[in-house]
Amino acid sequence: MAFVKLHRQKLFETIESLDLFLVKNLLSRPDDFGLDWDYRDKDGRSVYAHAINIGVTQMVVTFLDHGIPLGDALLRAADFCLVDIVRCICTYAETLSKNERQAIIECHCENDDYHKVMTPLMAAGHKNNFAIVKVSLIFTL
Repeated sequence: MAFVKLHRQKLFETIESLDLFLVKNLLSRPDDFGLDWDYRDKDGRSVYAHAINIGVTQMVVTFLDHGIPLGDALLRAADFCLVDIVRCICTYAETLSKNERQAIIECHCENDDYHKVMTPLMAAGHKNNFAIVKVSLIFTL
């Protein structure tokens, strides 16, 4: 168990150091590092949350390319007013089934960072970010 915790911690440190090459290396060999697809830190935040906190679009694209579950990533991107990341997530979601897309657009926070009823569209509206509201509405149609 300590091995897994060590490598999960390494993944989060690597994300925060903006080392995209090493992140791709860790994700390309999850079994070698004892990682699973639901990477969480001690506070329940996903790899998406860490990448969104620092605003690195390419990191989010890398996670999408590796099939890591989105969870509340769209909510976080909308709250941080990161239009490019919202577009990337929505573009990715267009490849999914209608039910999966609906789950993404209506996602709620997976920990206590946001109120439990907050959705990505609500977060964008609270920030008066009409670009994200527009992308979100087009995505839902």
